[in-house]
Amino acid sequence: MLASPFRGAFMALLNLTWLAAVLFGCGSAHAENAQALLHVSAVVARHADVSIAQPASITVTAADVARGYLDLPVPVRVVVRGNMAEGYCLLFERSGNEVGEVQVLGLGRPLVVGADEAMSERPAPGRGFWREQLSLQFRIALAPQAVPGEHAWPVRISLMPR
Repeated sequence: MLASPFRGAFMALLNLTWLAAVLFGCGSAHAENAQALLHVSAVVARHADVSIAQPASITVTAADVARGYLDLPVPVRVVVRGNMAEGYCLLFERSGNEVGEVQVLGLGRPLVVGADEAMSERPAPGRGFWREQLSLQFRIALAPQAVPGEHAWPVRISLMPR
């Protein structure tokens, strides 16, 4: 079965071909030697979406505060689906007063998210409609004023076209 972004274009092409056959009498027993030229083109819209499985919060312990950082124990799963031949960008933004910089591992090279956002440019993993799954590890540097406790997840991840 075709992926859903292509199903509509394929069905339209199939219907046009059938309509041309009926209108121009292709295969008719009494048809004269006639020819018809049918030009068909389709434009497939660029598409991308992302799903992210990440915790809603982090738990900072007294040991984390003393050490100055927290390694997230479970990887964050990011799944990107799209059809852009030029690839895509993942944008990481840090938030919260308890957090200094955030190091992201699993993108091919470490990415540091400081006071400003950080971006990872990713090539398309294939041709046509593709899917890429990433497993990201986070090391969260704690700010000097960080205190033990439950805190909101400090990184926002979003998808941008390239």
